Amino acid sequence: MIVTYNGHDLTTIPFVEIDRREIHAVPKRNIKTEYLARNDGEKIMRAFYGSRTVEVLGHIYAPDRATLETARDALMAYLIIPNSALVVDYGVSSRLFNCTV
Repeated sequence: MIVTYNGHDLTTIPFVEIDRREIHAVPKRNIKTEYLARNDGEKIMRAFYGSRTVEVLGHIYAPDRATLETARDALMAYLIIPNSALVVDYGVSSRLFNCTV
């Protein structure tokens, strides 16, 4: 499983293991309606999809505390950029998400 954030492969960080990724969440649909004059009911004026939650779950394993802190610092150095591209492998291709950490 390959997971890259901002061009950095998160699966290559020592002592960091990606367990699974949840990319199939359905985004919330935002619908704006207005009441019709002299008619019963409403009319849809616009509809669009909101944001989707994508989760990448993993853990850090290390033989001692110093190694754990080093691995955590390496992971956080990659995730410090708040808005970037997240690329997750999906079958024989990959999916690109514009994400916020």
